[in-house]
Amino acid sequence: MRAALVLIGAFLIGSNVPGASQGIEWRTFAEPNSGTRLDIPSGIFSITEEPSESGFGHQFKTSDGRAVLRVYSRDVGRQSPKRYLRENYSVPRASMDYVRVTRRFFAISAVNDSTIYYSRCNFLRHSRGGAAHCFDLKYPENEKRAWDAVVTRISRSLRPLELESDSTALNQTRRLFVWWGMIFFRKPVPTFRDHAPRMRNRAPT
Repeated sequence: MRAALVLIGAFLIGSNVPGASQGIEWRTFAEPNSGTRLDIPSGIFSITEEPSESGFGHQFKTSDGRAVLRVYSRDVGRQSPKRYLRENYSVPRASMDYVRVTRRFFAISAVNDSTIYYSRCNFLRHSRGGAAHCFDLKYPENEKRAWDAVVTRISRSLRPLELESDSTALNQTRRLFVWWGMIFFRKPVPTFRDHAPRMRNRAPT
């Protein structure tokens, strides 16, 4: 059963005003079960709850409860960001003041009852289908300027852990093909001497 995600009203009432981004303490949060990773301003979100109501992941709150950050992931099969957004978010398009949808992610923002709701999901394809790595953030509308730099950093840092492991596995696979190709076609295996820079013979001075 596919549970619809409701952006507006999905958060608990909840934030310390971040002010200037300078001086804010940050840490990298990595969820090994969901494979979602991003930077979190630990100096702002001091309360951690788990799991997130939006799926697998965590939820963070400010000490005064005015801002809430949810980090989670979902299996999306072969759905594109555009299709997933259309089928799972019940927010009317007209009520959104920012919408960006690409082949790899979507980011949306809306204002309701003097509260800004921002959501972003990055999509990663794999052999079993696909996953969306997401975060939802809510904070007071009258603190928008103070939050702009914080929201930007969180959004740009969002990435799946699989990217690192997939890259390593791909490099290992490429090296394996090269070595097996050399063995199969009876080509000499390269040695250090083959790669070392060749020095010209010089007469002693």
